[in-house]
Amino acid sequence: MSLSFSDQLILTIVDKLLIGLLVVAAGVAFNFLLEKWKARNEFVKAVAVQRVEAYRKLWITSMRHVTESDLPKLREDLVTWYDEGDSLFLSFRAAGAFFEVLRYVQAPKPSLDEVQRALSRLRTELKVASGTYSRKEAETQIPGTS
Repeated sequence: MSLSFSDQLILTIVDKLLIGLLVVAAGVAFNFLLEKWKARNEFVKAVAVQRVEAYRKLWITSMRHVTESDLPKLREDLVTWYDEGDSLFLSFRAAGAFFEVLRYVQAPKPSLDEVQRALSRLRTELKVASGTYSRKEAETQIPGTS
């Protein structure tokens, strides 16, 4: 089947229009994603100082060597830190580690070893969330600490 010149011309025009529409759609989608990424980046920059301060306070609280008599004060300090709004800045994984610590300190008979390990995991997640550690570094034993 042979197409006439006018049919070939129409097919060529439609082909070029479709290609043009696809390029425009791809450009719009790319621009949307780029703007979304830039907005997220600006937000992260805008809250960075507040986030570091919130993490610093939680870091100090988490550095205690916990004894049984310290548990009520630790629990109180963690809940206060959370309720005052600093928890707003926790990354998803750091929030999970925070709630893990709370779960241990609120248990009827908490294991002090488990509390200390949970506090260590929380500090690690704070380091990852603040950019001090990469995820790979967080999963590696620091030389000289074993």
